[in-house]
Amino acid sequence: MLLETRVSNANNKEFYKKKIKLTENLASIKQMCVILLRNGIFFNLILCLTEKSKKPKLIDILF
Repeated sequence: MLLETRVSNANNKEFYKKKIKLTENLASIKQMCVILLRNGIFFNLILCLTEKSKKPKLIDILF
């Protein structure tokens, strides 16, 4: 399984995208969110869980 993160600004322009394995430490994503928020950037973080046999599941987290 892969965890795909996409961060976009209010205009829905994507400026950060990263795919990580679920076995990796997810703290890096939280750290990224904190850094962006401290800099006054408001964004949508979309987490996409993908499996080979299933369609992607999107989870929107609004900040």
